[in-house]
Amino acid sequence: MTEEFLDDDAGYIAYVRANPSCFVLNSHRIPSAAYLVIHRARCRTFGGPPRTSEFLKVCSESVEELEDWAGGKTGAYPDRCRTCQP
Repeated sequence: MTEEFLDDDAGYIAYVRANPSCFVLNSHRIPSAAYLVIHRARCRTFGGPPRTSEFLKVCSESVEELEDWAGGKTGAYPDRCRTCQP
């Protein structure tokens, strides 16, 4: 199951705290093939506030679910973060 967070930093933070092993798909507010990246929730590139007012964050316990979500929304396959290598 995926959870989407837009304009909800508090909800996103609570979800990641409750599910520290989850994966996060970062996207523009309106998902597009131009920017789709999957990270581990604890990726060090998430150094500041979540900024769900600027980016959509989709969370799941499964990378495959996030790939399916991205494909259904944009027709594109997401990249994977080179830092955390999900």
